[in-house]
Amino acid sequence: MSYILEALQKSDAERKRGEVPGISDAPDRSTPQPASQRSVLPWIVAGGAGLAAVGLGAVLLLREAPVPVTPPPPSPAAEPLVEPAPDPVPPVAVKEMAKAAADPRPAPEPEPAPAPAPPPLETPITVAERPVPKMAPAPKVEIAGKSVQEYVDGAWELMDRGLFVKALSELDLAVEAEPTFADAWFARGWALEKAGRPEDAIADYGHAIDVKPDHAFALFSRAYLKLYAGRPQDAVTDFLRTQGVAEDAALRQYAHLWLHLSRARAGQDATARLTEDVKDEALDRWPGPLIAHLLGRLDADGVRAVIEKSDDVQIGAPRDERRCTGYFFLGAEALRAGDAPLARSHFEKALASGAVAFRQYDAAKRELERLAR
Repeated sequence: MSYILEALQKSDAERKRGEVPGISDAPDRSTPQPASQRSVLPWIVAGGAGLAAVGLGAVLLLREAPVPVTPPPPSPAAEPLVEPAPDPVPPVAVKEMAKAAADPRPAPEPEPAPAPAPPPLETPITVAERPVPKMAPAPKVEIAGKSVQEYVDGAWELMDRGLFVKALSELDLAVEAEPTFADAWFARGWALEKAGRPEDAIADYGHAIDVKPDHAFALFSRAYLKLYAGRPQDAVTDFLRTQGVAEDAALRQYAHLWLHLSRARAGQDATARLTEDVKDEALDRWPGPLIAHLLGRLDADGVRAVIEKSDDVQIGAPRDERRCTGYFFLGAEALRAGDAPLARSHFEKALASGAVAFRQYDAAKRELERLAR
């Protein structure tokens, strides 16, 4: 493009200096031309050439110059999705996970902790026939959130405090809720007996025996009440059953003693029968010495010596039990022999022991009442 411009500029300079044109440029003399045409034509030619050069330069400029492109407005950037960071794993857990990955074996299941053993059932009342009577497991029946066994246990605690009528209200609920619970019937029979209702007590002891025919304490208690109700033969039957089912040696031997007394009052040969009943039993521990006395193997002084010994463990019974039961049976033998004053003395010693929970304490009171008539 610069080359074309230089040529145009040179031609224009020569024209202005008035150089003589060539032969080809001489005007035709044959035809006269106006003055205006002779002076304007070169300018038209020069102007057209200039316009052509400018147009050509513009085309070349447009080809060489880059066309600016206006970029579209940027769209709003979408917010990047941010995943929540995982909870940090405790170092101990990381160690456990690494250990589990290294060991393909499944982790052993933890062994369950052993359940605590239930406390043994106890009866607050201690009867003469057995220091700690056994109670059968109570059924799982609840009354107002309490089990039947809890009602029975609460009734024994009330009876320990002499609240026999209140104990009966607890036991009424127990036997109504679970009429097949023999120990509830036995406890209610005891409460009725202590409340001065012997016939009702006999009936409740009978309910306990119906439910559990080998209930030794119910059999023993019913036999005792039948004896003092003037029914010695019925008492003989129940005492026989008691000595046949009693697992406790002391209870069985007390049944022998009472069976001997019931047979004597029923007019039977009590001593011969007693000899047969105890032929295979050891009589060194209490109340064995009393049986030995009834069989003529130990005199009254020997019995009194055993009663007053201080070694409860060797003898097998505490001294208050020995005094209560021992002096009662000595009194019963004196009464059988016809010695009422000696019998009264022994019965009074039985009461002096203060062992109110024993059958023989209640029996001594009954015998003294009979002697007073």
